[in-house]
Amino acid sequence: MYGPYRPLLFLETPLLASPASTVGLPTIVVLHHIIVRSSAPAFPLPDALHEWSHTEYVKWLGEHDEAEQLKLVEGCVPRWEEQVKSAKGGDLLATVTSESPGDNGIDYLLLIRTVINLAKG
Repeated sequence: MYGPYRPLLFLETPLLASPASTVGLPTIVVLHHIIVRSSAPAFPLPDALHEWSHTEYVKWLGEHDEAEQLKLVEGCVPRWEEQVKSAKGGDLLATVTSESPGDNGIDYLLLIRTVINLAKG
């Protein structure tokens, strides 16, 4: 049923940024998976940030190439950063240094940025 996406379900979160672990998967799928896994606080998907319906978003993805899809997700990163700052008292650096790895949105932001940068080459 899940076909090539099945490994994503069982992959440890840090490995989502590894091209060797996600070979053959569209970058946008990997990014969505990271976004959905995010916690403390959870990040809304790009369609929610742009107030698009799921249908509009799927249509947009189908009409745009990977570079434009990456720009869309990359454009959401500053809003997610603000969300993390707000949830953690406004100090992003203190959040990074005071919490354990995996316990904050910073890890997910770094994963998202890494996947985007690797996809850009």
